[in-house]
Amino acid sequence: MDNLTYLNQLNEVVKLSQHDPERAEEMMVETEPMDEYRMMYEVIAGYVRQQYEKYLERIAQMDKEN
Repeated sequence: MDNLTYLNQLNEVVKLSQHDPERAEEMMVETEPMDEYRMMYEVIAGYVRQQYEKYLERIAQMDKEN
């Protein structure tokens, strides 16, 4: 995978994390970090994890309310 394709894929994961955090989390697991972008990968992975945790909290809150 070339650099531009890789960066585009990371960008898509960030966008997806806003609407489908579960799928974004799966995509981060499937995406191997490239050495030259490892730090960026780690930051994005942390962000995606945070969005996914918020998503799980919202689901748990909805379950409590119902």
